[in-house]
Amino acid sequence: MVLEEKISSERRLFEEAIEGCLEVVSQIDDAKWDEPALGAWDLRSLLGHTGRAMSTVEAYLLQFDAGILPWLKSPSDYFRAAKVGLSDPQAVLERGKAAGLALGDNPKGAIIELAERGRAAILGAEPDAIVTTPVGKMRLDDYLPTRTFELAVHSIDIAAVLNVEIPKVLEQPIYSSLELAIRLLDGLDSTVIVLSAITGRRGVEKGFSVL
Repeated sequence: MVLEEKISSERRLFEEAIEGCLEVVSQIDDAKWDEPALGAWDLRSLLGHTGRAMSTVEAYLLQFDAGILPWLKSPSDYFRAAKVGLSDPQAVLERGKAAGLALGDNPKGAIIELAERGRAAILGAEPDAIVTTPVGKMRLDDYLPTRTFELAVHSIDIAAVLNVEIPKVLEQPIYSSLELAIRLLDGLDSTVIVLSAITGRRGVEKGFSVL
């Protein structure tokens, strides 16, 4: 099978999200890794958490399928399952800190390496490849939008910390992530909140999230 036939829109968006993330990360001053970034995370921890959006692709493709996990049919199914099984705030905080420390003395170089490994994992994966996540099994191309989402959102976070512009290459990953976020809205109330906000009717209350 030729390479072009294996590159789905989901894979292209993931690649663009990686490219945009690396462009933002390249602008980090190495003297600022310990500065506050997002919540209780410093910049190193935020970058470590962001890097997991690339490292889990390789890890979950290699994960043994024990046959006991549910089948997840869509990116929104994954996020809803993760909200139940993986979203404990303290656990998320600690995973980010641990991932940040694992970046070592050269965090930017480590992120580049994670990006290359993520790209290589996708390049070597068949169209119907399966990933085994902690909350369920799913097709790789259904999982990738969740990674694009994470990369897009946290690239925005990092750019805000650095006060730099969002790279143009992130335009489509951000747009697709917005579409996914809308699909994650739960019920009429949350839908009304978001529609009212984006049409200028009212702001979103602090703490509101689709995740």
